[in-house]
Amino acid sequence: MNMEWETIQYYFYVGLLIFFSLWVIFKFTQVDKPLKKIKFWIIWGLSTIILGTAILVLLSIYLINIIFPSTDKQPDLKNAPTIDSYHENTMVYNPINAIWICSFDTLLKDFKPIKLRNINRDTLTPQKIEDIINKNWPKVQIKYLSTSIDTIFLSIPHSEVLTQQMGSSGADQFMVSTTYTFTELKGIKYVSYEFEFGDHANPGVYCRSSWTTK
Repeated sequence: MNMEWETIQYYFYVGLLIFFSLWVIFKFTQVDKPLKKIKFWIIWGLSTIILGTAILVLLSIYLINIIFPSTDKQPDLKNAPTIDSYHENTMVYNPINAIWICSFDTLLKDFKPIKLRNINRDTLTPQKIEDIINKNWPKVQIKYLSTSIDTIFLSIPHSEVLTQQMGSSGADQFMVSTTYTFTELKGIKYVSYEFEFGDHANPGVYCRSSWTTK
């Protein structure tokens, strides 16, 4: 058992008390000339009290260290998150060149879409937006399928991160920001998502009012 420095000091001082008490008792019980009876018993009694107190303190410190061991343990480096794991967790969302994001409004106590920048809609294509979204969400890669009138069709081949690992709020942020970004395309009002059902997100057709009407 590793003892802290303060505990070692306690043992040292208690040891001195015990040594002093034993020395006093030995000194006054081995004198050649008998002491007066009252004086002898006073000295012997005080020495015994000091000795008993020292022993009790010593035992108390020992028992406390056994029953309540120190909680200041060294961190478990074997199971501690590594730099790579932190990097992996924080890179679920990376708003590089994002057009729309979904941010938490502290006044409304809810998430709401926010447009980060204006963009010339004549320069937008489904492929460009697909590239933007995939850079924003490197763990949730979408694939553009086709366009039909006012609806664009997307698929998410590997949707486990979206549906199972991001939580409801994370999944909503993805769905909202992606839907708002694709509906920046001229003539596009709806986004159809194709992926497996999950706990936090469901496939289907979404538009901007899909969340404002909640």
